[in-house]
Amino acid sequence: MSKLVININNKEDLNSFYSKLRYYLLFHNEEVMVINIDNIDEKNKEDLLMIEEAFNIKNKYQRLEYVYQTLCDILDKDIEKNVCEFDKNGLCIAQRKGKCPSKKNGCCGTCQFIGKKGCTITSLSCKTFYCSYLKKTKNFTNYKDIKLYQYFLSIPQKLIIEANFWNTKEDNLRLLYKANIFTWLLHKNKKMKRF
Repeated sequence: MSKLVININNKEDLNSFYSKLRYYLLFHNEEVMVINIDNIDEKNKEDLLMIEEAFNIKNKYQRLEYVYQTLCDILDKDIEKNVCEFDKNGLCIAQRKGKCPSKKNGCCGTCQFIGKKGCTITSLSCKTFYCSYLKKTKNFTNYKDIKLYQYFLSIPQKLIIEANFWNTKEDNLRLLYKANIFTWLLHKNKKMKRF
């Protein structure tokens, strides 16, 4: 298999790469190899390595699974830091300040997937959601800024991710894999009693 070799030595090369990435995804079936990234900051190096890995997964379902799991792993870093400031009683900072109508578990409320140690599933939709109080008072990773989200998901997939809460990874992946504008329009979100 031939290789598409991309040299990224500076900010201009990086911007040029991102402007061509959708073209590469549509029209190149070779492996990609990003080299000469020593002059790029660590955050951009991490993004490029994730893009390289995703690009080299040729099976569409496996690529989607990699993108999904990697996005979850990135967003989990904020959750692991307890950005919602849950206390020992399961109340988040918004609940303690009277900014959330839920009685427990913050935005998750009475979700069936909440266990004693938190969420028991890997739901990308749930990981992307933060209440308006947190958005005003905290800094956390904006999933829309993550390069894998920007370049490896279609618009219908993004719309589904933004509204498909309380579903398992497997259910989400099945839906995202067959996502198009019609499946998004016909999709009914799972009803869940939050409060």
